[in-house]
Amino acid sequence: MVSARDGRQELIPLKADFDVVLRGYDRTQVQQYADGVEAELRLVTGDRDAEATHARRLAWQLEELRTDNRELRATIGRISRSPIDSGALQERLRHMLELAREEADETTERAQEEARRTLAEAERSATALTRHLEQRAAELNRRAAEMEAEHTALMDSGRARVAELDAEAERRRTRLDQESTSAREQAEADLTSAITTRRQQALDTAREREQAAATLAERTVRDAGARAHDMVAAAESEVRTLRELREQVARQLSGTRTLLSDSLALLEPDESTAETTGGGESPPRPGRSGDRRQPHVVPHPPRARART
Repeated sequence: MVSARDGRQELIPLKADFDVVLRGYDRTQVQQYADGVEAELRLVTGDRDAEATHARRLAWQLEELRTDNRELRATIGRISRSPIDSGALQERLRHMLELAREEADETTERAQEEARRTLAEAERSATALTRHLEQRAAELNRRAAEMEAEHTALMDSGRARVAELDAEAERRRTRLDQESTSAREQAEADLTSAITTRRQQALDTAREREQAAATLAERTVRDAGARAHDMVAAAESEVRTLRELREQVARQLSGTRTLLSDSLALLEPDESTAETTGGGESPPRPGRSGDRRQPHVVPHPPRARART
């Protein structure tokens, strides 16, 4: 009888590998088809293993029945070979012996019938299983051949598509290289033009800033000279005002001194005049206590307010 492991080795391999290609059949559909075939093959293998196990179990039962039959035959043989005096035995023992012989004959016949039936059933199951496995193997071999043909077609189509894509990629690479070269040259030209323009703009801006700085410096110097001239003129005007004020104060002081001198001269009486007035008491002199006259105070002229 063929074992499950030997049966697996006789069938096609469960694993079916496909190369990945760019075009052709759908990879998911191919994988699903292969998975379905593998699952069905596993079911068939499981059924075959179950039938083989059942056949082995039936064969084992048949062997047990044969062993029991042999043991019964041996027992009957021993009983038959031992002569028994029928007259010495009781009627009950003879009856029991006859019953045992009849039961042994029935058991033997039943065991032989069960063994024949079990053997026939096992042979039918083995024949049907073998036929079914041969049919499944033929079907799987046919599917494997179809899948191999599809795989070959897919590989050929994939190689052709890869070659076409390689050629297209080479053409695109050449075109992109040319476009990249043109774009790089154009970018370099644009960059050179932009740099030149920016440099000229920077020079113009620097020149304008330089002119603006020179104009500002000139205006600043001119404004500073004007402010300095105004400050000098204001200082000179203030100096003249102070000089005039000083001269005015000097004249006022001179007039005041003259006025004081005249006032003192008027306040001191002549001695001869005093003696002729009667030898009485002399009039009080200025500076003594008594009837003292207040000096005439000449008001000072207002000071000139300093210019700011």
